[in-house]
Amino acid sequence: MTTDSTQSTDELKVGLVMTTYSPDPTGQHARMNDVLRYVRRNSSVNISFEVFVLSWKGQKEASDAYTIHYQEGGKVIRAVTSLSGLLKCRSDLDLVHLIAFPTWVGFPLELVNIGKPLVVGPNIGGRMFPWSSFDEPTREVVKAEKPGLLRRWRWYGELIERFKLRFARSRLYPSVRFLAFSEWVQDEVLARRGVPTDDVTVLPSGVPTDIFRPGAQQVRDEERLKLLFVGKPTRRKGMRLLAEAIADLDQRGIRVDVLVAGTDNPPEWLSNLAVTEDRFEFLGRVPRAELPTYYNAVDAYVCPSYYEMESTTMIEALACGTPCIATDGRAFREVCDGNGIFFDRGDADSLAETILEFRQEKDDWHKRAMAQSDRYDIEQTFETIMDTYAAIAGR
Repeated sequence: MTTDSTQSTDELKVGLVMTTYSPDPTGQHARMNDVLRYVRRNSSVNISFEVFVLSWKGQKEASDAYTIHYQEGGKVIRAVTSLSGLLKCRSDLDLVHLIAFPTWVGFPLELVNIGKPLVVGPNIGGRMFPWSSFDEPTREVVKAEKPGLLRRWRWYGELIERFKLRFARSRLYPSVRFLAFSEWVQDEVLARRGVPTDDVTVLPSGVPTDIFRPGAQQVRDEERLKLLFVGKPTRRKGMRLLAEAIADLDQRGIRVDVLVAGTDNPPEWLSNLAVTEDRFEFLGRVPRAELPTYYNAVDAYVCPSYYEMESTTMIEALACGTPCIATDGRAFREVCDGNGIFFDRGDADSLAETILEFRQEKDDWHKRAMAQSDRYDIEQTFETIMDTYAAIAGR
């Protein structure tokens, strides 16, 4: 459904429940914030939102394009207040959209039938991961950062989530539709919990291209490769893996510089590696609107994460015409779609060799990414969501 087609129908009214709202969103929370921003900037779209926000960062915002209800108090109080707000305005709503699942935010919605069609996702929580399909090194990383997560999943997590999904689909709502960031989430996460693929809509990868777009081209050093890493320097994000690969290349006389956006404090373990410290420049927290400056200043964006449901930063880089070096995984390959080069998960040697391979053909990679940068527009994400809304609401 395009913007033009929505104008010919009555206004669609949606109750939107969000775990996090921020003027400067990051990670998976950014996608629906971007959709709301698109609605705000395009007055012609024929949709209205009642937005129930469970937590937020920065100043509370008001909007003429939609109503934002900020919830106060502890988690339980905020969840109950959101449910109460939905019940009060449900007669005016065509459907309810629960952004995150599974989560404490959605628990009241999973127990109470508000009598409206339900859209769930695309923020599918960590308990939904197919942990059994991961290799041992990845599981060790998970154990180190979230020691109780695998234990809970092994004993009851998958059983409970499967039951909750089936219960919601069969008992509580007249119809349920799921949104997913990728076909990998559709096939390996939701399908394993009993959700038919026919009930899932995969969202195209998109970000605001008025912000994330190719900029003035930097003069690229033929001898020195410059990479960008965005995120916290945790084991799961693969920062140590990247540092080990850079140290390996450094010892071979190959210089690779890395800009790190997300922290201004080098991790303690960095000094223990045989890598020259000036190879890493820690930029601190960079506001999202300023990230395109850095995406456009490097040869490639690097995403060495052990696992992700999706990578918003990869999409942002690709929209800027910057190719990616990433962990080999189906979700990452779907996003890059020919604009990325991949290395074996958790293998620093493989990452080093992949960086070398990229270095030899970086101009070709850059031209290819630039030619396809306009594919990553939030408008196509919005239109797919609108199609889903219209279908489930019987429009």
